[in-house]
Amino acid sequence: MGEEEGTVRLGLRLPTSLHHRLQEQARENHRSLNSEIVAVLNHGLEAEQKSEERFKTLGARIEEMQIDVQRLKEGLLPRLPAGTMDLIENAYLVAASRGKTLADLLPEALRKVVNEEEPK
Repeated sequence: MGEEEGTVRLGLRLPTSLHHRLQEQARENHRSLNSEIVAVLNHGLEAEQKSEERFKTLGARIEEMQIDVQRLKEGLLPRLPAGTMDLIENAYLVAASRGKTLADLLPEALRKVVNEEEPK
């Protein structure tokens, strides 16, 4: 059997235990050892790329939330009880880590303060 177009022959040294694990996994997935190694490598590389994209997205969301926190500080600080801004900042971090918005985590009473119009 000749090499397929677009493939590279590679000599690879593996720990015996990893070789056995890959052989077992290949049997379970009804693949050759070579196909299993290729599948595992592809899966790992795709997962790494997705993680990098998630980190970039999360970083951008955190930056947006920091801007929102600054706006809250500037507009609401005079009307909020002491220590409330620390709670809001922590809530933003928790929200970002859970893929939610701050409004998802704010208690109802604080939501009313945040959404309340400026006094006339």
